[in-house]
Amino acid sequence: MPRLRGNSTATPLPHRAASADHRSSQRRESVAREPFPEFHFFGDFEVFEAEGEAAARLSLVQQLTQEVTSRADALGCGQVIVPPGLIDEVTAQVLRLADSEPCGVRGCVLHVHYDSGDQRQRLTRVVLDPTMPNTFELYLTLRPDTTTWYHKMSRIIKPLRKSGPLLLSTDFKMEKKKLYPEE
Repeated sequence: MPRLRGNSTATPLPHRAASADHRSSQRRESVAREPFPEFHFFGDFEVFEAEGEAAARLSLVQQLTQEVTSRADALGCGQVIVPPGLIDEVTAQVLRLADSEPCGVRGCVLHVHYDSGDQRQRLTRVVLDPTMPNTFELYLTLRPDTTTWYHKMSRIIKPLRKSGPLLLSTDFKMEKKKLYPEE
């Protein structure tokens, strides 16, 4: 059949129209059988919740590491050195304190401070899951490591160099504040 050009109008093919009517009648039947045809419930809500908690834990580790190490300028040093076990200990403490909360670790807001002994400085605020309501706040206070030779040498070298590295201590202080009334 030759193709028509110009101002001609195309006529619909009968077999396509029939198949479209057949499909729409099938859809109407499936809608009548299922009240919500495109909505699927999770088979196991605990699995979904556990995945959310695991994602929040991973987010905590990543955000805390990134935020603390990026605050070198605010602390007046060239680099912030985080000891290997510090982030793991902080994460374990956060998870322990979040265990009794209604939204778990996902309802946490973590405020990170640095205490050098003579002054306390706010570093950052980490919201673990912005889609969840905040049910509690944790205040983490980090301190410099004053027991190592690294700190003692930095006191001597600091007047010579303006931006020496800062080594954090594995000791920290964490306080919890609930954002809802107790019953």
